[in-house]
Amino acid sequence: MVRIDVKQLISLVQERPVLWDSRCDTYPNREQKDCAWLEVAQTLYGSEWEACPKSKRGGFVNKVKTRWQSSRDQYRREQILLKGRSGDGALKKKPYLYTDNLRFLAPILELRK
Repeated sequence: MVRIDVKQLISLVQERPVLWDSRCDTYPNREQKDCAWLEVAQTLYGSEWEACPKSKRGGFVNKVKTRWQSSRDQYRREQILLKGRSGDGALKKKPYLYTDNLRFLAPILELRK
């Protein structure tokens, strides 16, 4: 099983706003999202995707979605910690490894309060 390259995953998702941008007109369209996730998984898994029977490709897509959700959620948790409460000391934790790659999510995460 190929290990998912998280930087590449983030880049591929960023290229497809239907997967992350709730301001996008096509965001609610489940069919377009499913198609975009298939493209991302196919790109990440490459030759292993081609060698795999079609019946098992859904597992690859689910692993990609899970890894994306994990990365996005970690970024969101870090942003919440950084805002903190007034008077809190400096953050004593190392920043998330992919914080810089995920900064494109900042406007979306700020929509909800």
